[in-house]
Amino acid sequence: MTHSLRRTFMAAAALLLALGAVSAVYAQAEPLSYGAFTSATIDTANPGRFYEFTGTAGDFIGVEALSIDNALDPAISLLDTNSQQPLAVSTNDPFQVGSQDARLTYALPADGTYTLLVEGENASTGQFLLRLALLTSPEPEPLSPGVITPVALSPVIPSRAFAVDSTQANTVSVSSTVAGVAYIA
Repeated sequence: MTHSLRRTFMAAAALLLALGAVSAVYAQAEPLSYGAFTSATIDTANPGRFYEFTGTAGDFIGVEALSIDNALDPAISLLDTNSQQPLAVSTNDPFQVGSQDARLTYALPADGTYTLLVEGENASTGQFLLRLALLTSPEPEPLSPGVITPVALSPVIPSRAFAVDSTQANTVSVSSTVAGVAYIA
C-alpha cells in the first residue's frame, strides 16, 4: 500500500469513526413526551443530555430545566428535526430573575421528531429536572390605539396574549403597577 493510499484510507477511517460517534450521540437521546418530567446529571463525562419528542406543526411547547442542586446553570437548545440546528436557545428563566433555571417556549414549525439538548452554562455541572409541556396558546386580544388596557394575571390566568394591527404605526408601552413583577412583552 503506497503512502498516499494509506493516508487516504486512514482519513476515510477517521471520518467514518467521527460520523459513527455523532450518530451514537443522537442515538442515545432519551424519549420524552408532553407532560413528562425527567431528571439527570450533567458532569464532565456527560456534558450534554439529549431528549427526543414528536411534535406537530403549530404545537406551542414549554420546556423548563430546573437546577436541583443549585450547582448547574442549565441551558436548553431546541434542535430542528432535519438539520439538528438550534431553533431556540434559553440560558435563563425570564420569569425568575437571577435563578439558575432555563425556560423556553416555541411554536413548532413542522411535524417531526425534535431534539432537546440540555447543557451546563459556562461548563457548570450538577443535577437538573426537565419538563416538556404542550401549552395552550392564548387567543390574542386586540389592542386599540390610545386605549389603556389593564391586565390582571394570577395562577389561574398565568398569561394573556395581545395583538396590534401591524399595518399601522403603533407604539406599545408595558408597565407594572406592582413592584418586583417580571413580565415579557
